[in-house]
Amino acid sequence: AEALSQHEHDPGTLLGDLNRSLFEHTDEVSIVTAVLMIIDPASHEMEWAIAGHPPPLLVDAENRISALDDPDPPCGAFVDSRYRTRSARLDPGSVLFAYTDGLSEARRDGREFGEAGVRAAVTEAIDTPVGTMARSVHAAARVWSGGRVEDDVAIAVVKATADD
Repeated sequence: AEALSQHEHDPGTLLGDLNRSLFEHTDEVSIVTAVLMIIDPASHEMEWAIAGHPPPLLVDAENRISALDDPDPPCGAFVDSRYRTRSARLDPGSVLFAYTDGLSEARRDGREFGEAGVRAAVTEAIDTPVGTMARSVHAAARVWSGGRVEDDVAIAVVKATADD
């Protein structure tokens, strides 16, 4: 994806290129989930595309949480998959919380922490700095699952600040 981004800047088109590349250059089935996002810090405009990945959460300035959008198929699943580029504004005071499925799939007694658990943990940590928020939400999943999160977890948090 990084190499492809040297020639393509639209997130949906780039995911389409990645998808085709997986089919053209690998003999085995390779499934890749991804969120590709571009945020312009000056205008607060963001563009993104999602391939089979949990949709990032957007917390607005009034602390209302919504998922960005339903994902398109993972790259490598279908040769003719199309990936939509979406856009929105990341208003000052809002927070974007992106995470891998290892967080939402933390398990306890056969049940997943789930998006509801992630949302609840984000809500609880919303007034903390972004680094603390990421650690707090990850800790909430670990506590909920009895101290064990089986899959790898990656979290990215972006908070939009007012223009100076």
